[in-house]
Amino acid sequence: MQYFHSNKSFNQYKPHQSFWQKIKTKRQKKEVAGDIQQSALKNPFKKEIPASKSKTKLVWIFLIILILIWIVLILTLSYFKITKIIITGNKITKATEVENYVREFNFSKNNYFLFPDKSIAEKIKQTFLYENVQIKKVFPDTVQIVVNEKPASVIYDDNTNYYLLDADGKTIKQLNEFINIPITNANTVATSSVTAPNTHLNTYQQIQTAYGYFPVVFNDKLTTDKYKELLSSKVIKSAVEWSKFLKEQNVAEVQYFKIGDTDFNLKLFVKQPWYILINTDSDWQVQLRNLKIILAANHPSEYIDLRFGERVYWK
Repeated sequence: MQYFHSNKSFNQYKPHQSFWQKIKTKRQKKEVAGDIQQSALKNPFKKEIPASKSKTKLVWIFLIILILIWIVLILTLSYFKITKIIITGNKITKATEVENYVREFNFSKNNYFLFPDKSIAEKIKQTFLYENVQIKKVFPDTVQIVVNEKPASVIYDDNTNYYLLDADGKTIKQLNEFINIPITNANTVATSSVTAPNTHLNTYQQIQTAYGYFPVVFNDKLTTDKYKELLSSKVIKSAVEWSKFLKEQNVAEVQYFKIGDTDFNLKLFVKQPWYILINTDSDWQVQLRNLKIILAANHPSEYIDLRFGERVYWK
């Protein structure tokens, strides 16, 4: 018998199927064929035997024990122990200081998975007075600590300790490594640049060599508090601007500043035999102009007082 294949046959005009659709259709056909064959061969008189519950329970117990062993191995293997601590972004603080602090602070949890990175980051920020601290764990044994330090503006000397202060007068770091240097009475420090003790000046030079050239402000009248402003922002701004100008204009080489009886009276000691009295509440540019006028026509030997506007006193 012969069959006539019409041009309108299904094979010719059936919907297009993608490769994955063809595989899915073929799989469905096999499943249907298998179900039909299984139902045809199924014995209607055979009793279904349910799966044993004890076997299922044993399987679950075995899996739980396996998971617990895996967790214990992860937490105890030395492979996952934090051994490397990398600190970046530090310029003022030494990397060893931060590393030693991290190792001493709750470092019993030195496993990669147990390491408390968020809490340690907050502790580092509070201890070293950073603007921001980020900790990243690098599998399997490394911790990367990125710190963002506050920019230092001045070195502060209260005749007992030395500090690095920011532009707002807040402590960035207490320079404990310099406090063992003997310091003489503050009254001898403040008389003139000639009588300033070498213990102060030498220490200032050591600090500037270690941390950078920042103006030094000496003050023996305030009690210091690590978490409060040690200097007003206007005093710091005046010290920075005067140091910058005198250096750029080659007028004088600044040694240090000293707070007077009030915080608007600032004494500026230079390497020359005279010192300068400035007013932090007055326009510093006017005072600088007056200083240049006095030095151009006169040769002071003791002091130049610029605190009273256009009235300048010198000796």
